[in-house]
Amino acid sequence: MVKRVTHKLEMKLRQSIELSTKRSEEISGFLCYEYSADWSDFPASLRVTALFSDELERQLAEDNFIQLQNIIVTSFMKYGVRFKDVRKSICLAVVSDN
Repeated sequence: MVKRVTHKLEMKLRQSIELSTKRSEEISGFLCYEYSADWSDFPASLRVTALFSDELERQLAEDNFIQLQNIIVTSFMKYGVRFKDVRKSICLAVVSDN
């Protein structure tokens, strides 16, 4: 039963990420989203990171962070996934070449 619930949550998260990505394609320098979650502490442990091509693009996106948050939150809500604390759950990062 636990595996089935975890699988369903995983599918909802993947669908949410896919929708968020489609809605974010127009954001300059945006590459993709990645997420992590500890299922035993879900949704408090849910973290979504928007990845950007370089630091300048990340800084520009930070100026419109509320818009980016709204894209993510509404995409996730469409699939029934809610964040416990959006401010702690969403961040921006730069893809490193290492």
